[in-house]
Amino acid sequence: MKLTDWLYYSKRYRLLLAVLLTLLILAVVTRLVLVIISLNQLTSLLSDVLLIFLIGFIFDLINSLYFLIPIVTILWLVPNRIFLKKWFAYLQYTIYFICSFTLLFTTVAEYFFWDEFNTRFNFITVDYLVYTTEVIGNIQQSYPVEWIIGIAIITTGLLTWSLRNYLSTDGGRTLPMLKQRSMVMVGWFTLVLVSFMVIDVRLHHFS
Repeated sequence: MKLTDWLYYSKRYRLLLAVLLTLLILAVVTRLVLVIISLNQLTSLLSDVLLIFLIGFIFDLINSLYFLIPIVTILWLVPNRIFLKKWFAYLQYTIYFICSFTLLFTTVAEYFFWDEFNTRFNFITVDYLVYTTEVIGNIQQSYPVEWIIGIAIITTGLLTWSLRNYLSTDGGRTLPMLKQRSMVMVGWFTLVLVSFMVIDVRLHHFS
């Protein structure tokens, strides 16, 4: 298969790549911001700080494997004739918008969570989800939630608009057939299984 064919095949998976890069960039930015605002508390060696970013990036990649399973599944099952439809491009815009908004809102939430508890999401977050009514009331009293959501929606909308041509499904050349898409699907779930069996969550407890 020619290199140009593979490059065109990537058109099928541009949504996957766009969401993946958005997730990784926001994750790195989150970690960087939390390090900067905690410099006065930082007692670790430079090597430990570098490990924070290295090990954190590894876990970000693993998180992305799980987060992107629905998109991988959709791109696997949707026939080429459907993929090339105009409405499917709008579906891709919508999926990207929802995923990016979720990631951006989570990033902002992590910042305020750190500011409140001096830690990243943990068991307290579960309590937030269990006692939703009480927690939402307290949050609305403490933070400008409407402004945060509004800015997140506008930012995500602008980002989606800027990627509209990249995520477009226009094109008449041959796209990967079901067999080739199935290979991608099998490879993806193999990575999920390997990461589940090999990666120990205690790896990030190094300092």
